[in-house]
Amino acid sequence: MSKKTHKDIINDFIFECCEVAEEARIQTKDLYNAFTDWYVTNISCCRLPNFSSFSREIIKEYEKENTCAGWRYIGLKLKENKEDHRLALAKILMNQIDNSAESSAFWMVSCISKLKSANPQMNLVCLLNIIQKEMPNSFNKYQEYLKNT
Repeated sequence: MSKKTHKDIINDFIFECCEVAEEARIQTKDLYNAFTDWYVTNISCCRLPNFSSFSREIIKEYEKENTCAGWRYIGLKLKENKEDHRLALAKILMNQIDNSAESSAFWMVSCISKLKSANPQMNLVCLLNIIQKEMPNSFNKYQEYLKNT
């Protein structure tokens, strides 16, 4: 399997997250921010493409216009963000943990808050990597649970 190019990765992002329509418009920074969120979730939390390289690839396919509100890409907009069923299940689980009498939930929230304070740019992929490294027993039990469900 060959390594994906920047263009391939950006095309994957557009396919999954954007609608292509002649009348569509999106601020350049808004599209880049959505791309970075998608990138760290689907590609890597390391070596994130910078705004300039992202923009160079986008303008090969889509025009850009300058408005009083700033630069916008023409022909693209983000898809409506419907809540993923996994997110809904995670919210239910968090609520159950929060309402339990166990103190482990308190300590987990405390730990995550400290990590976020130490690194405000941290994303969920990086957080999961830390959990995997620092809590291997719990992480492996969870992986085993996933295999059996």
